[in-house]
Amino acid sequence: SLAFFAWAVVLFALLLNLRYSVQLVGLFAVPVAAVALGLTWMFGRARGATVGSPAVAGNLPVHGVGLAAHASFSFLGYAGFALSFAAACMYLAQERQIHSHHPGALFERLPALGVLDRVVYDGIRAGWVLLTIGLASGVAWNLREAHVLWSGSAKEVASLAVWLLYGTMWIMRRRAWSGHLMALAAVAGFALVLFGFAGVNVLFPTKWHRMFS
Repeated sequence: SLAFFAWAVVLFALLLNLRYSVQLVGLFAVPVAAVALGLTWMFGRARGATVGSPAVAGNLPVHGVGLAAHASFSFLGYAGFALSFAAACMYLAQERQIHSHHPGALFERLPALGVLDRVVYDGIRAGWVLLTIGLASGVAWNLREAHVLWSGSAKEVASLAVWLLYGTMWIMRRRAWSGHLMALAAVAGFALVLFGFAGVNVLFPTKWHRMFS
């Protein structure tokens, strides 16, 4: 999952580069992908390769189109949020350069605030849509295989919190929030994404969501 997330972040960075010609987004996005790949290597060496089995998921099949769609679209949504986080960091850095009496070389290389604002917004919008598809497919799979709509696990609560937060950010950006507030929210929101993606899986593992089997 970490490796897939890392490559999804790289894919989004390439797409944003094609759309907006924001080459420096990689300066902020690649470290996120590198950390994910580093954790993949570290956990792999510490735990060894693990393969899911029906016993891990409570005798439920851990394969199928629904489960694959749930995982894939969810991780793609998280990658969109990661790119909005990267663009938000660039936005705040550029804003600080503009307000500085002595802007450095970074000021000339970073894109304009308007461009970065659109990248933040597009990352949030695309990530929310993809996460919505991922959560919906997960609910459909859960209903079909376990006949359960909502179990109230920490993972489900965290995922719902991320979905509500970014949905609210999308609505508020269209109505009132400035680019500065949106950038701050994107940075804070990504902290919740990381906790919901990894922290909950480690601290509150369930039979369907866990870092290690």
